[in-house]
Formats: sequence, structure tokens, C-alpha cells
Amino acid sequence: MVFCDRQTEEDLDLSFCFQWFQPLTPYGRQRKKELSPFLPGQEDAWQQCLQEQETMIRLMKDHSGFTESLSRRLGNIPDISPVLRKLAESETPQLTEWFDLKTFLWALKEIHLLLQKTALSSLIFPDGQTASKCEHAIRLLNPSPELTPTFWFDDAYDERLKMSRKKWRQLRAGQQRENEQTAQRIEQKTGRLRNRFGEWVVPKKPDQFLAWETMPELEHVRETVHEVVYRCKPVGNGEIDRLEEEIARLEQEVSERLVQKFAPLVPELESWLQKITHLDLQCARVRAAEHWQGVRPRWSPDHFRMEGAFHPAVEKQLAEEGCSMTRLDCTIRQGVTVIIGPNMGGKTVALRTLGLVAVLSQWGFFVPASSCEMPLFSWVAGIMGDKQGIRQGLSRFGAEMARLRDWISRKETGLLLLDEIGSGTNPVEGSALSEAVTAYLAKQPYWTVHVTHYREVLAVKKIRLYQVSGISGRLKVPAEKQTVREIRQTLREMMDYRLVSVTKAASVPHEALWIVEQLGLPSQIVRLARQKVAGRGMDNG
Repeated sequence: MVFCDRQTEEDLDLSFCFQWFQPLTPYGRQRKKELSPFLPGQEDAWQQCLQEQETMIRLMKDHSGFTESLSRRLGNIPDISPVLRKLAESETPQLTEWFDLKTFLWALKEIHLLLQKTALSSLIFPDGQTASKCEHAIRLLNPSPELTPTFWFDDAYDERLKMSRKKWRQLRAGQQRENEQTAQRIEQKTGRLRNRFGEWVVPKKPDQFLAWETMPELEHVRETVHEVVYRCKPVGNGEIDRLEEEIARLEQEVSERLVQKFAPLVPELESWLQKITHLDLQCARVRAAEHWQGVRPRWSPDHFRMEGAFHPAVEKQLAEEGCSMTRLDCTIRQGVTVIIGPNMGGKTVALRTLGLVAVLSQWGFFVPASSCEMPLFSWVAGIMGDKQGIRQGLSRFGAEMARLRDWISRKETGLLLLDEIGSGTNPVEGSALSEAVTAYLAKQPYWTVHVTHYREVLAVKKIRLYQVSGISGRLKVPAEKQTVREIRQTLREMMDYRLVSVTKAASVPHEALWIVEQLGLPSQIVRLARQKVAGRGMDNG
């Protein structure tokens, strides 16, 4: 079952926060794509995940350079999936794959040493034997006494390999000396020196290159329109060829013996791989949460309480405009919580912030708030203007109703975020529908937050109510003398975005006409609108 669909993720702008969630290992990057949220029944695992991050954050503060050291070692982890697969099937890995395996073990050893004296050691490597087992595996790939992070088929693996290589080097040195002597004779005979590649470049003139063509010690390499390139023919040596075949055979034997030794270790290697992947994801979560100064969410079975919560994307946008974001304090309980307030009062931002905090929390992240307590939801859904449904040919109203039908048909308890439900149709039916939906959800086990302008919703029983504090004051400079940006900035300064818990509201705030008046809409329009509102018995904004 879907925890949070793509439309909700887009509405919450989840990608803004996830852009900083960047694991460093190939396994962490793959696991990120498959990551699943913590769901009801997994509270202990969820809090364990958060506890580990809390320990990491403390280590980062207490130990200078810890983050950089750990990140560097995680970044050195190669993909050893191919070699593990071959070992499990008793196939022989290539030299480069053995090298990758040793690189992994070397990085694992360094990570274990880094964590050894910290509280993370027992969390990530609880068995206490990782160091000795890792050392044993490294020794299998490092038969010489001196440990190095590189790998090759060392002479120490096989005395026959050592002797064959020694003889090959001797013969190869003699062959190179003979080749050099031949090259020097040619240089003395022709007066032409070799280039840095050991080749002679001869102009393509009959009186020059024809003599080169008849030299039996040379071979033709290539030619262009203007020149011909030659080099010495390799001096043949059947013994060298035989030794090279012998060395390849012995290296294959060494590789096969290593397979026999490592095949039983595959389960242990896979276990280490899982631990490294887990550590990588945890470090990535911590690094991401640093961007929004995240706090650890705590479990609560009966309320979703946030203090000082904010949406990082909105805060960034406001900061670029020279403004600050009002932090969100609110408590949500099972049933329906309604948020009312004036236009441009931040109600939708509050709704998005609630959803973002819930989703980030259940993905195992610290959240953008000063404190947070919440249950685990089976799903989180936002109905905030369905763009996907519109693209599929439905009206906004039809798309929203289809999404509402789908989510409230689920039996599991979830967090449902409604933004002006029913506003996509005519006001009479829209207000009736909004009231009916709220009344229905008030009797359901969902946790619903409904942002609305419909005053009829306030008549629903057993709802909890929050109201945006609202606007105070008047524009000091006439709207016609300000730019749109200046007016928007002024309105923000006049708006108190705090959510205030109220037990009862006489009506939904109506300040739209005041706002458009401040924005400079022609006074005739505003005056006529006020008359219409008064004639319908509504509060005059």
C-alpha cells in the first residue's frame, strides 16, 4: 500500500528536503531508491533509528573531524556485488574484483577503528568480533607480513609463482637489452633518433624511406601522406611466452584457492555490507537534517504536537526576499482539526508544514521544528488541488473528489490534509459538501486537518479549531505608490501568522476585500463587493 503518493510529495515539496539526502556508497544510493517509511507497529525500530542519529550528532560535536573522516571512508567503499555473486556461485573473480573486495575490507577496518571508542560501535557492529574477522579476511588477500590496501597475486601465495616471475623478469630484461642494442645500431647507421615512443618518423621521400623499408630489424607501424613510422621488431623468445602462460596458470590457481577460502565468508561479508549501508543511510540522514537544524521526533500515541515547526523551502524563499517565517505551534489529534484565517494568512503553508514533518519523520529523519511528538501513520495524503487529475482530463473539483474517495476508502489510520475542499465548485454546493465531508471525517479514525473559508464547517460538532491571528494596522504608503513586491512585503509585516487554538469561532475571517483594497484594486469594485457581502448578511471585511 502507498504511504505517500507522488502528488502529495509534490504538494509538500518533499524533493526540496530530499535533495540533501545523499548517501556516499553505491549500496546506500541503491537503498535510498528502495527506502520504506516506518509504519504503525514499528515504533521501537523508528526510535532506534533516531537514537543512532542522535548519537552521531553528539559525536560530531564532541570529536572534531569525525564527520569528514567517516564520510571519506564511506566514499571509498566500492561495489563488491559482482565478486560476492561469483563467490556464492563458486566462480573465479577477476583481479580487479579481488582488488575491490580488499578495498571494501580495508575501508571496513578503518570505519570500525574510527567507531571503536564511540557509542556507535555497539550499535553498528554489535557482535564485538568484526575487527578480528575483518583482519582475517584482509590477511587472506595480503599474504605478505606488511599490510597494504592494494591487491595483486603476491609472490607469497605460491613459491612456483615467485620463481616463474623471477625467471621471466631476467629473460625480459635480456630481451629489452637486445632490443635497445638493435635500436642504437639503427640510430648510428641512419643518424635519426627515436621519438619518446621509441619510434622513428621518416619523411615519405623515395631517397629516405626506401632504405628503411629494407631493414629486417624494423616493422612498419603506420603512415600518413607525408611520413612513415617504424619501430624495432620485438625479439622473439619462446621461453618468455611459456613463462607468461605458466604465470597466468599459477595466478588462476591462486584465485581458485581464494574462492575456496572466501566462499564460506559470503554471509559474513553480506552482513557487513548491510551494516555499512545502514551506517551510510544514517550519516546521510544526519547531513540532510543539518540543513534544517532538525530535531528528533518522539513517539506519542494520542497527539501530533509540533513547536517551532517550519517548511525549509518556504523559509528559504522568504529569506531570499528579506523576510522570516513564523514558526508553527499546534497540536493535532484523531478526528478533524480545522484551520481558518484570512487570505494570505499562511494556512496552506501550515498544512504543508504539518505534512512535511510527518513524512520526514516516518522516513527516519530529524524534522524542521524545535520539538515534535507524533504517532506513526499508515499513510499521509494531501488534497491540495490535484494537478495530476487535471492533466488526465478531470476538472480540479473532479480530481479532488476522486482523490478524497480513494484515500478515505482505506481502512488504515492515516493523516489527511485538506486544502479548501469543495472550493472548486459553486459556493452553495461547495460549502455544503465541505461541511458534510468534515462531519463525516469527524466520526472516522483518521487524523484530518482541514483548511477552509466556509463558515458552515464551524457548525460541525467535535472538531478542534485553530485560527490565524490575522492582520492588524493599515498601509502607511498608498498602494498606488508601491510596487507589488513592496505591497506584499508590507502585508507580510502586518499579518500575524501564528495559529491560535480557539474553542469556538463566530465566523470565518473575511479580509479578502480589505487585502484587494490595499493592493490597489479600483475602489468602485471594492465598494460594490462590500455592498454585496452586506446584503447577504456576511461579515464585511
